[in-house]
Amino acid sequence: MPRLRHRDLEQTAENALTHLGRDDSKVRIAVLADVATGYVMSGDADQGVEVGKRFVRAATDTPTTVGRERLASLGRLLPPQHGAARELAESIRAALAA
Repeated sequence: MPRLRHRDLEQTAENALTHLGRDDSKVRIAVLADVATGYVMSGDADQGVEVGKRFVRAATDTPTTVGRERLASLGRLLPPQHGAARELAESIRAALAA
């Protein structure tokens, strides 16, 4: 898997997550999905899983078509050899089946 080691990736992701309000759950879902996906694609499965858990909670609290699509997309990217990522993938499968 390619590593996107942009020097500002982690700080930009944290800034986005810090400044998210609770007002617009659809935006929150999209940002959490993008940040989790970015971490996984950059090779940081641990951070991707942590943000991914928040994403799954947000996407199941406020179900949307886009949220379901992004859940499926993230689930396909999670590395199966990473224990926590396998657990997150199972949570995603359960959320999509509900």
